[in-house]
Amino acid sequence: MSCIAPAARSLWMSIVAILCFGIVLSVPASAQVSGGSITGTVTDPTGAVVPGATVKIVNRGTGITQTLTTTSSGLFNKPNLDPGNYDVIIEASGFGSVKTDALVDVGHDTVLTMKLPLASATNEVVTVNYTQPVVDLGSTQLNQTVDGKTSASFPKRP
Repeated sequence: MSCIAPAARSLWMSIVAILCFGIVLSVPASAQVSGGSITGTVTDPTGAVVPGATVKIVNRGTGITQTLTTTSSGLFNKPNLDPGNYDVIIEASGFGSVKTDALVDVGHDTVLTMKLPLASATNEVVTVNYTQPVVDLGSTQLNQTVDGKTSASFPKRP
């Protein structure tokens, strides 16, 4: 025979259920990251920041162009980009244009520091070749992009 009244048992079970539900909700959900970002700073030849510069980010695979404007600190950031190769073109009034290539990888922030040359009569475009570092020293996260060919070479389960 139980020494707890049915009403008290019901109340106790309700409290336990609410506590369990609260614990489940307090655990953060970790979402998978499907893309990366391009972040950068735009400066002039003296190293001063260039606010209001136009930044065009062009996906080479799709041709989709996204246009940003640098902040008052000369910064720009475009998150949630699909993995792939991009052209980054930066222009500002009184300066020449700069173009560089950038590789966006899953979960990585590609960081660029772009120096705009002063405007010239020829309006030439300066192309900067950027190579993404093999090791991302700014992150402790482990990740890698695996393409279809690589995953096909994985051993099969018996």
